Formats: sequence, C-alpha cells, structure tokens
Amino acid sequence: LASTVGANALHLALVPALMWGAGQGVGGAATATAAAEWAAAAAYLGCLWRSRDTLGLWPMPQTSVADFRETFVPFFRAGGAMLMRSALLLGTKALASSVAARLGTVEIAAHQVLMQLWTLSSFLLDSLAVGGQTLVAVLLGRGDTRGARLLSDRLLELGGVLGLAIAAVYTVGAPQLPGAFTGDAEVAAQTWGLLPLVVGMLPLNALVYVLDGVLVGASDFKFLAGAMALSAGGTVAVLLAVEPLDGGLPGVWTALSLLSVARLSTLLWRYQHSQGPLPPPPPQLLPDTPAGEQLVSPTAGEAAASSADSESGSTTGSGQVTDATASEGPSAADTGMTDTLLADSFPAGGLSEDQQISNNIVPKHQTAREVAAVASVKGVRCHDQ
Repeated sequence: LASTVGANALHLALVPALMWGAGQGVGGAATATAAAEWAAAAAYLGCLWRSRDTLGLWPMPQTSVADFRETFVPFFRAGGAMLMRSALLLGTKALASSVAARLGTVEIAAHQVLMQLWTLSSFLLDSLAVGGQTLVAVLLGRGDTRGARLLSDRLLELGGVLGLAIAAVYTVGAPQLPGAFTGDAEVAAQTWGLLPLVVGMLPLNALVYVLDGVLVGASDFKFLAGAMALSAGGTVAVLLAVEPLDGGLPGVWTALSLLSVARLSTLLWRYQHSQGPLPPPPPQLLPDTPAGEQLVSPTAGEAAASSADSESGSTTGSGQVTDATASEGPSAADTGMTDTLLADSFPAGGLSEDQQISNNIVPKHQTAREVAAVASVKGVRCHDQ
C-alpha cells in the first residue's frame, strides 16, 4: 500500500512540474509516468528482497529439471492463458483508440476523456475483483465450494450496487465532467453526447470485473482466455466497420459497449453452468420421486390433526402432555411402523431423515398421521410454517 501511494503521489507531483514548470508538455507527462513506474518497481522489488527468507528466494533453491517442470509448468500454462486474455483486451482497446485517432483530433480527444472516466470507475470496481480472486482461491483450496459460491454471490451484489452508485455520481456530475478535462467546446460536446452510453455501461462493467476476478480465483484460466477471444473477435469486427460505415465516435463506443456485453454474457454463462468451477447449488428436493408426486409441507390443519391423533391425549394450557401414555413416548409397534414408513418414503441418497422431518418435507401421498408418527419417533415436533 505504501509503495502504491508513494508512486502515485510522485506521479501526481511530476506531471505539472514537468509539463508546465519545465515546459515539456506531453513529453513531460510521459517522463513523469515512466519515473513513477520505475519507482514503484524498485519499491516492490525491495519488499520482495526483505522477505526473501520467508519466500524462499535466497539462497536460490536447488532443483532438478524434472522437479522444475512439475512445479512451474502449471504456472506457465496459467500465465500464458492470462497473458493471452490481457493481450486481447488491451489490444481491442488500443484498436478502438486507433480508430478514434483516424476520425480526427476532436474525436480522439473526446475518446480519451471518456476512456479516462471509464478507467477511473474500473479501478474503483476492481477492488471487489481483487478480493474475489484471493478469497475464492482460499475457500476452494479448503474444499469449501459452497462457501466460495456464497461469497461470489455477495460480491456480485456489492459490485452491482457499487456500479449503480458510480453511475449515479457520474450522472449528477455530467454537466461538469467534460469541462474538468478540456476547455475545447467541440471536444466537450462530443464527450457530453456519449456520456449516457458510457455511464449506462458502468453497472454491467461492475459485474464483468467481479465475475472475472471470481473465475481467476477459481483458476478457470483457459475459459477466460477463450471467452475473451470470442468477445474481442466480435468487437474488432465492429471497430473495423466504423470508418467504412461512417459510424464516427459513437460507433467506436458502441463497439466497446458490445465488448462489455459479450464478456458479461460469457462469464455469466460459465458462472451459472453446472459444470463450472463454482456451480450453483442444486435444488433441495427428494430424489427418485415418482412422476406426478409433488413434495409438499403439511398444512396447519393436517399438522394439528396429526398431533392430536398421534399423542392420543390432551395438553394443558402450558403445552404439557397430561396423558400418561403419550408422555411415555411411542410404543414398540409405533416404532416398527415408522421405521417401515421411513424406509419406504425416504429413499437412500436423498435428504437425511432429520432434515426431512425438521423441514416438514414429505411425499404428498403420506398422511398427516404418518407424518406425526415419524416425527414423534425422531423427537421432532410437527409445527406450522
């Protein structure tokens, strides 16, 4: 954190000093960026060197070629897939800037203003994606797939809310946003005209970033690379058609919006797929239920009637059983009957008996008396829900 804050503070100080103070203009901005990047790299390397013993970086570990291949080849494969994904994404955005530059000076200036607004929101939203990468990987490493899925669902909810919040802020500040980046009236007009499209995509982008981070945490690298190739392919086709069809800057940003929609579609499909790394939980139903039979809970009337029949006695105002036979529990005959009912009604491999009784889930053909009898054997009281 200190390295990141320090590098950005250095960048912020160098940009005005070199651009205007030293009179270097755009070249000064480039020099400031390069200097800040090198400073950050040096700080990160220093952190690694200070932790070299903990990380096992020094002395250099001695390993055979076979051990090296077994240990590092999987990392190279994962890194190659992620490199391909990142190259496709950045290459598509670079092509969008190239097309905007060929449209004219005003168009490329407005494009860069819009891109900076989009990038700013992506950095804010990417915090959830980074958290998803780490936490999902930890939970899956523990074998807790259900916990990883629940965490991912919550991150998606937070991402959607944060995306809507940023979109609302941009909408409120829309009249002032172009003027914060340029004093040129034509550039401001182009920027203003495309702001609704850019702002409207922010909630979708939030979901894309979170899903991307979640699937990275699940080590689904090959799918991410393939999905990006599919999404980028369609976007590149639209970008290449902007100039021939005279689509202008709106055509460029329509293509970038299609990129976000395509990414969201592919990632969401993978997230919801039963064979994905984080499959949705299956419905909690009894297996092997005969066709035409529904799984229902007993009604309040059935539960009351069954309780009265099975207890064979009355209760006091405090709810205590007054009949001595009822208070002694089920007879041996009742136990045998209910054991038979359990064997017939709850096939092996389904929900446990305790889960079925506690949730009042029974086949429709089972009577209320039988439900109450089974509940009394298991020590669970039937109640209304």
